Amino acid sequence: MDEKKLKETLESYMEQPSSVFSNRSQRNTWRKIEKKSTRNNSWLISSMTVCFSLIMVVWMGSVIINQQPNGVEPYHYSGDGLDAKSLEEDNKMNAMTVEEEEVREFELLVNEDQEVILSADLQNVYESFSASFEKEYLRYLKPEEVFSLYVWAGEHQHYERQYHMFIDDPEYIRIFETLEDYIDAASLSDKSTWEPFKHAMLLSVRYDEKTAYITNEDRSAHFGLTKNEDGIWLVNWMPRQ
Repeated sequence: MDEKKLKETLESYMEQPSSVFSNRSQRNTWRKIEKKSTRNNSWLISSMTVCFSLIMVVWMGSVIINQQPNGVEPYHYSGDGLDAKSLEEDNKMNAMTVEEEEVREFELLVNEDQEVILSADLQNVYESFSASFEKEYLRYLKPEEVFSLYVWAGEHQHYERQYHMFIDDPEYIRIFETLEDYIDAASLSDKSTWEPFKHAMLLSVRYDEKTAYITNEDRSAHFGLTKNEDGIWLVNWMPRQ
């Protein structure tokens, strides 16, 4: 190829649009690609975050709904041989607010000599309470069970035990300021005091969350109890009034 021919070929090539991107064009193009890629990635990450959050919410809801309580039930005894479910219901009733009178039937247990006796559970409670007079031993007793302990103590002239079953919250006036005062008064009574409560169906009546009384079917005998500030049923001062 001669020199003239070569020159014409080069000039013709130079006049044609270049098929190669300039550096500036390349940079602009890459910026656009990167921006688009960033937007796509941001949308993808946001979508995945939302999906993961929804999954966690559903999973936590399922765990909460199906979770069962794993607490330890407090020790609760009863002289009437109730099963665990019944004891749990009794505890709930002791804690609930009573909107109407609630009545429970029961009987004092007596032996062949017509003396009041205690169930094995109540006997254990009585012995533990007698050792220290800690009212905490009476915490899970129902009003009628505290009443049974008080009557049993009276028939056996355990007046000190009876004295420590009285409610001692500050707002209640002590009828007997000292144990000696109470013993002097109690020693004048006799076992016949409890005859109206024997040999008959008795009623344990709760007419508000802190007040209960024991009575016989014809309501001729009455014995009052009050729940103290710690939630324990105790005997009223002058309970037979």
